[in-house]
Amino acid sequence: MQSWRILQVLLLKVLIGLGEIASQKFSRDGDLQSYTHVTPLWSRNCRSKLNCATMCKQDNSCVSFLHDSQSNSCIGSSRRHIGPPADGITDRNWSLYTSEFYSCPNGYFLYKKKFCYRYEFRNCTDWFSANNQCQTEGGTLLRVYESTDFDYFRILAYYNEVPGGCTDLWYGANDIAAEGTFVFVTGEVMIINKPPWDLSQPDAHYLSQDCVEMRAGSFYKLADSECSESHGFVCQIDFN
Repeated sequence: MQSWRILQVLLLKVLIGLGEIASQKFSRDGDLQSYTHVTPLWSRNCRSKLNCATMCKQDNSCVSFLHDSQSNSCIGSSRRHIGPPADGITDRNWSLYTSEFYSCPNGYFLYKKKFCYRYEFRNCTDWFSANNQCQTEGGTLLRVYESTDFDYFRILAYYNEVPGGCTDLWYGANDIAAEGTFVFVTGEVMIINKPPWDLSQPDAHYLSQDCVEMRAGSFYKLADSECSESHGFVCQIDFN
Protein backbone atom coordinates (compact mmCIF):
# COMPACT_ATOMS: atom_id res chain seq x y z
CA MET A 1 0.00 0.00 0.00
CA GLN A 2 2.83 2.38 0.88
CA SER A 3 4.65 1.72 -2.41
CA TRP A 4 1.39 2.36 -4.33
CA ARG A 5 0.97 5.70 -2.56
CA ILE A 6 4.56 6.68 -3.43
CA LEU A 7 3.90 5.77 -7.07
CA GLN A 8 0.76 7.90 -7.07
CA VAL A 9 2.62 10.89 -5.66
CA LEU A 10 5.39 10.54 -8.25
CA LEU A 11 2.82 10.31 -11.05
CA LEU A 12 1.06 13.37 -9.69
CA LYS A 13 4.29 15.38 -9.73
CA VAL A 14 4.87 14.45 -13.36
CA LEU A 15 1.32 15.45 -14.32
CA ILE A 16 1.55 18.73 -12.44
CA GLY A 17 4.88 19.48 -14.12
CA LEU A 18 3.36 18.91 -17.54
CA GLY A 19 0.41 21.07 -16.60
CA GLU A 20 2.67 23.94 -15.50
CA ILE A 21 4.68 23.82 -18.71
CA ALA A 22 1.55 23.65 -20.86
CA SER A 23 0.00 26.56 -18.96
CA GLN A 24 2.49 29.02 -20.43
CA LYS A 25 2.13 30.06 -24.04
CA PHE A 26 4.90 31.94 -25.82
CA SER A 27 4.30 33.79 -29.05
CA ARG A 28 7.45 34.81 -30.86
CA ASP A 29 7.41 38.19 -32.55
CA GLY A 30 9.29 39.09 -35.70
CA ASP A 31 12.24 41.29 -36.62
CA LEU A 32 13.68 43.00 -33.56
CA GLN A 33 14.85 45.94 -35.66
CA SER A 34 11.23 47.03 -36.10
CA TYR A 35 10.60 47.56 -32.40
CA THR A 36 10.89 50.82 -30.55
CA HIS A 37 13.77 51.05 -28.07
CA VAL A 38 12.48 51.42 -24.51
CA THR A 39 14.09 51.24 -21.12
CA PRO A 40 13.85 47.62 -19.87
CA LEU A 41 12.40 46.77 -16.49
CA TRP A 42 15.36 44.54 -15.67
CA SER A 43 18.12 42.42 -17.17
CA ARG A 44 18.93 39.06 -15.57
CA ASN A 45 20.58 35.73 -16.18
CA CYS A 46 18.20 32.82 -16.69
CA ARG A 47 18.45 29.07 -17.12
CA SER A 48 16.14 28.88 -20.14
CA LYS A 49 13.39 30.63 -22.05
CA LEU A 50 10.86 29.05 -19.68
CA ASN A 51 12.76 30.40 -16.68
CA CYS A 52 12.83 33.84 -18.29
CA ALA A 53 9.08 33.67 -18.90
CA THR A 54 8.52 32.66 -15.28
CA MET A 55 10.44 35.72 -14.07
CA CYS A 56 8.31 37.88 -16.35
CA LYS A 57 5.15 36.28 -14.99
CA GLN A 58 6.20 37.00 -11.40
CA ASP A 59 6.58 40.70 -12.22
CA ASN A 60 3.14 42.28 -12.63
CA SER A 61 4.66 45.04 -14.79
CA CYS A 62 6.27 42.63 -17.26
CA VAL A 63 4.33 41.80 -20.45
CA SER A 64 7.14 40.77 -22.80
CA PHE A 65 10.75 39.69 -22.68
CA LEU A 66 13.88 39.22 -24.75
CA HIS A 67 15.77 35.95 -24.43
CA ASP A 68 19.31 35.32 -25.62
CA SER A 69 19.61 31.61 -26.36
CA GLN A 70 23.42 31.69 -26.37
CA SER A 71 24.08 33.46 -23.08
CA ASN A 72 20.67 32.70 -21.47
CA SER A 73 20.22 36.37 -20.68
CA CYS A 74 16.75 37.76 -20.09
CA ILE A 75 15.40 41.30 -20.41
CA GLY A 76 11.88 42.11 -19.22
CA SER A 77 9.73 44.96 -20.45
CA SER A 78 6.47 46.63 -19.47
CA ARG A 79 5.58 47.06 -23.15
CA ARG A 80 4.44 44.45 -25.62
CA HIS A 81 7.28 45.28 -28.03
CA ILE A 82 10.80 46.10 -26.95
CA GLY A 83 13.93 46.71 -28.93
CA PRO A 84 17.30 44.95 -28.70
CA PRO A 85 19.57 45.92 -25.81
CA ALA A 86 21.99 48.78 -26.36
CA ASP A 87 24.95 46.99 -24.82
CA GLY A 88 26.63 45.79 -27.99
CA ILE A 89 24.93 42.39 -28.21
CA THR A 90 23.83 41.71 -31.76
CA ASP A 91 20.20 41.20 -32.64
CA ARG A 92 20.70 37.75 -34.12
CA ASN A 93 21.18 36.16 -30.68
CA TRP A 94 17.98 37.57 -29.27
CA SER A 95 14.38 36.48 -29.62
CA LEU A 96 11.43 38.59 -28.51
CA TYR A 97 8.50 36.88 -26.86
CA THR A 98 5.15 38.14 -25.73
CA SER A 99 4.14 36.10 -22.71
CA GLU A 100 0.45 35.29 -22.75
CA PHE A 101 -0.23 33.85 -19.32
CA TYR A 102 -3.50 32.46 -18.15
CA SER A 103 -4.19 33.67 -14.61
CA CYS A 104 -6.54 32.13 -12.04
CA PRO A 105 -8.42 33.71 -9.10
CA ASN A 106 -7.01 33.35 -5.61
CA GLY A 107 -7.33 29.80 -4.33
CA TYR A 108 -7.58 28.37 -7.85
CA PHE A 109 -4.95 26.50 -9.81
CA LEU A 110 -4.36 26.24 -13.54
CA TYR A 111 -4.91 23.01 -15.44
CA LYS A 112 -2.95 23.13 -18.69
CA LYS A 113 -4.40 25.98 -20.79
CA LYS A 114 -7.95 24.76 -20.26
CA PHE A 115 -9.39 26.08 -17.00
CA CYS A 116 -8.81 26.92 -13.34
CA TYR A 117 -9.90 24.63 -10.53
CA ARG A 118 -10.05 24.32 -6.77
CA TYR A 119 -10.91 21.54 -4.35
CA GLU A 120 -13.26 22.04 -1.41
CA PHE A 121 -12.83 19.36 1.25
CA ARG A 122 -13.95 21.39 4.27
CA ASN A 123 -17.34 22.78 3.28
CA CYS A 124 -19.52 19.69 2.85
CA THR A 125 -22.86 20.47 1.22
CA ASP A 126 -25.53 19.17 -1.19
CA TRP A 127 -25.04 19.08 -4.96
CA PHE A 128 -27.10 22.18 -5.74
CA SER A 129 -25.43 24.33 -3.08
CA ALA A 130 -22.02 23.17 -4.27
CA ASN A 131 -22.76 24.14 -7.86
CA ASN A 132 -24.23 27.47 -6.72
CA GLN A 133 -21.04 28.20 -4.79
CA CYS A 134 -18.95 27.50 -7.88
CA GLN A 135 -21.25 29.75 -9.93
CA THR A 136 -20.82 32.65 -7.50
CA GLU A 137 -17.08 32.29 -8.10
CA GLY A 138 -17.55 32.43 -11.87
CA GLY A 139 -17.57 28.73 -12.69
CA THR A 140 -19.36 25.41 -12.24
CA LEU A 141 -18.71 22.07 -10.65
CA LEU A 142 -15.89 20.15 -12.31
CA ARG A 143 -16.68 18.68 -15.72
CA VAL A 144 -14.08 17.15 -18.00
CA TYR A 145 -14.54 15.50 -21.37
CA GLU A 146 -11.51 13.22 -21.64
CA SER A 147 -10.64 10.28 -19.40
CA THR A 148 -6.98 11.35 -19.24
CA ASP A 149 -8.04 14.71 -17.83
CA PHE A 150 -10.34 13.03 -15.34
CA ASP A 151 -7.58 10.69 -14.14
CA TYR A 152 -5.49 13.74 -13.29
CA PHE A 153 -8.20 15.07 -10.99
CA ARG A 154 -8.71 11.67 -9.37
CA ILE A 155 -5.05 11.57 -8.38
CA LEU A 156 -5.08 15.20 -7.29
CA ALA A 157 -8.16 14.62 -5.12
CA TYR A 158 -6.41 11.75 -3.35
CA TYR A 159 -3.36 13.93 -2.79
CA ASN A 160 -5.40 16.86 -1.41
CA GLU A 161 -7.63 15.00 1.02
CA VAL A 162 -8.14 16.82 4.33
CA PRO A 163 -8.10 14.74 7.54
CA GLY A 164 -11.55 14.97 9.10
CA GLY A 165 -12.90 16.79 6.04
CA CYS A 166 -15.39 15.77 3.38
CA THR A 167 -14.86 12.40 1.76
CA ASP A 168 -16.64 12.19 -1.58
CA LEU A 169 -16.69 15.13 -4.02
CA TRP A 170 -19.55 16.44 -6.14
CA TYR A 171 -19.06 16.35 -9.90
CA GLY A 172 -20.74 18.62 -12.45
CA ALA A 173 -23.25 16.21 -13.97
CA ASN A 174 -26.72 14.77 -13.24
CA ASP A 175 -29.60 12.87 -14.85
CA ILE A 176 -32.42 14.88 -13.28
CA ALA A 177 -34.10 15.67 -16.62
CA ALA A 178 -34.02 12.11 -18.02
CA GLU A 179 -33.18 9.06 -15.93
CA GLY A 180 -30.01 7.40 -17.19
CA THR A 181 -28.95 10.30 -19.45
CA PHE A 182 -26.30 12.23 -17.60
CA VAL A 183 -25.62 15.77 -18.71
CA PHE A 184 -23.08 18.32 -17.56
CA VAL A 185 -24.23 21.47 -15.79
CA THR A 186 -23.52 23.32 -19.03
CA GLY A 187 -26.01 21.14 -20.94
CA GLU A 188 -23.75 18.78 -22.88
CA VAL A 189 -24.43 15.05 -22.71
CA MET A 190 -21.80 13.41 -20.55
CA ILE A 191 -19.58 11.32 -22.80
CA ILE A 192 -16.11 10.26 -21.68
CA ASN A 193 -13.85 8.10 -23.84
CA LYS A 194 -13.40 5.53 -21.13
CA PRO A 195 -16.16 6.13 -18.56
CA PRO A 196 -14.46 6.17 -15.15
CA TRP A 197 -17.56 4.94 -13.33
CA ASP A 198 -17.16 2.80 -10.25
CA LEU A 199 -18.10 -0.88 -10.47
CA SER A 200 -21.85 -1.35 -11.09
CA GLN A 201 -22.30 2.42 -11.40
CA PRO A 202 -24.49 4.25 -12.16
CA ASP A 203 -27.11 2.08 -10.49
CA ALA A 204 -30.01 4.57 -10.02
CA HIS A 205 -30.76 3.13 -6.61
CA TYR A 206 -34.52 3.57 -6.00
CA LEU A 207 -34.42 6.05 -8.92
CA SER A 208 -33.42 8.75 -6.44
CA GLN A 209 -29.72 9.03 -7.22
CA ASP A 210 -29.63 11.79 -9.80
CA CYS A 211 -26.34 13.59 -9.06
CA VAL A 212 -22.81 12.46 -9.80
CA GLU A 213 -20.09 12.20 -7.20
CA MET A 214 -16.41 11.32 -7.22
CA ARG A 215 -16.30 8.49 -4.69
CA ALA A 216 -13.27 8.46 -2.41
CA GLY A 217 -13.64 4.76 -1.58
CA SER A 218 -13.01 3.83 -5.21
CA PHE A 219 -10.12 6.24 -5.75
CA TYR A 220 -12.55 8.94 -6.93
CA LYS A 221 -14.28 7.07 -9.71
CA LEU A 222 -17.78 8.27 -10.53
CA ALA A 223 -21.02 7.11 -8.96
CA ASP A 224 -24.59 8.39 -8.88
CA SER A 225 -25.81 9.64 -5.53
CA GLU A 226 -28.75 11.41 -3.93
CA CYS A 227 -28.37 15.13 -4.58
CA SER A 228 -29.19 15.96 -0.96
CA GLU A 229 -26.15 14.14 0.43
CA SER A 230 -23.40 16.27 1.92
CA HIS A 231 -20.06 16.13 0.08
CA GLY A 232 -17.10 18.25 -0.83
CA PHE A 233 -16.75 19.49 -4.39
CA VAL A 234 -14.43 20.71 -7.14
CA CYS A 235 -15.04 24.04 -8.88
CA GLN A 236 -13.96 24.79 -12.45
CA ILE A 237 -13.64 28.20 -14.11
CA ASP A 238 -13.21 28.19 -17.89
CA PHE A 239 -11.28 30.74 -19.90
CA ASN A 240 -13.46 32.82 -22.20
